[in-house]
Amino acid sequence: IVVPDQIDGLKVSTLAGAALGDFKEVRTLTLPETITRIENACFIHMEKLEEVTLPRSLKMDDFKVGVWMFQWCTSLKRMTFLSAPKYFPPAIFSHCSALEKVEMPGTTLPRIVGKYTFEEVPTSFRLELKGNETCYRYEHVNNVYTLISEKTTNEHKSKDFQLSKQLWSAFRSP
Repeated sequence: IVVPDQIDGLKVSTLAGAALGDFKEVRTLTLPETITRIENACFIHMEKLEEVTLPRSLKMDDFKVGVWMFQWCTSLKRMTFLSAPKYFPPAIFSHCSALEKVEMPGTTLPRIVGKYTFEEVPTSFRLELKGNETCYRYEHVNNVYTLISEKTTNEHKSKDFQLSKQLWSAFRSP
C-alpha cells in the first residue's frame, strides 16, 4: 500500500484509527512526508506487514495517539522512525512476534514507554539509537520490562541502571 500525500487536492496528514487494520495480506507500506498523526490501532492485525518507515513529519508527542498502532503485526521485522519519538504509546509493538529491530535517530530513548509496548516481542529484539550507535536489548523477567544497553563501559552501566528503574516504573503504572 502506498498512502498518497493528497486526495482530491487535500493534503493527507492523519491516518484514522484502524484505517488500515485488518489488511492482512499487505507486506509493504509507504507513508508520505505529509503524515503528522497516526491514530489508535491504525495498522492493527496487518499480519504480513514486514517493514515500515515512519516519516520524519510524524509527531509522536501526544501519549493518547498511536495506541496499539502495530499490535498483532506478527510478521513485522523492522521499524524505522525518521524522527525521534518522544514516547512509545501503549502496546505499539504488542504481539509483534517477529520484531527484530526498531531504529530511530538521536541519542536518547523516548521519555515515556507505555504499558505493554514490548509485550510478546522476541527476546532477540533490538532498539538502535543512530545518534550514538547504541543498541538496546529487551528483557522481560517476572513482568518487569527492561531495555539494557549493549555498551559495557561503567558510565553506560550506570545509565542503564537508571533507565531500567525508569522503565520499570513506567510499566508498573496504569
